[in-house]
Amino acid sequence: MSDTEFEGHKRSLIVKRLEKVKNLDQESSRHWTQIASEYYTFELAQQDAEHIKKLTKANMVEFYRTFVKPGSATRAKVSVHLVAQSSAESDEKMTELLQKLSLDKTAETKVKAALLRPEMRNDTENLKLYLQSELQLPEEKVSTVIAAAHDPKTGPKVNGVKEEDKASVESKPQIITDVRAHRARLQATSGAQAGKDLSEYLDLDAK
Repeated sequence: MSDTEFEGHKRSLIVKRLEKVKNLDQESSRHWTQIASEYYTFELAQQDAEHIKKLTKANMVEFYRTFVKPGSATRAKVSVHLVAQSSAESDEKMTELLQKLSLDKTAETKVKAALLRPEMRNDTENLKLYLQSELQLPEEKVSTVIAAAHDPKTGPKVNGVKEEDKASVESKPQIITDVRAHRARLQATSGAQAGKDLSEYLDLDAK
């Protein structure tokens, strides 16, 4: 993005933030949001516009390098596990497996769901226990499902990157074994604080 395009984007954001409300409902909603949240920052749009004016392209590049770039040691990260959509090949393999097992519809659904969950596919003992205890499948069918779990073609197709920049300082994940104790150690967030003292909005002059 060129400097000219960046400045144009800034102007469009400022215009959008300072756009006048179109009706009374929008105006009421804007004010009541501040009242309900107890921030009372009724000039929030104007403040946002002032902050946007001061932003430079260098600021945004530095922000990206610090918090977004994969190689940054201070990158903000979150681990999200998704069940991806399966490919046509994996659908075909899954269909062949279910036909071979000859299960009822309920068991078929549960077996398919288990094989689409990475944590079940990667944990052979847990998967075996689930098939034997929960679904009560015979040993030969359990072995067939376990073998299918080791076949990538029966699993969901995922899109990934071939290579990613590595952080200069690797952060170690925190393993939580006691959820209650972990929550007890967390710091509570501070409550809402008014952007302005409410006394500034008082009108004590006689009418």
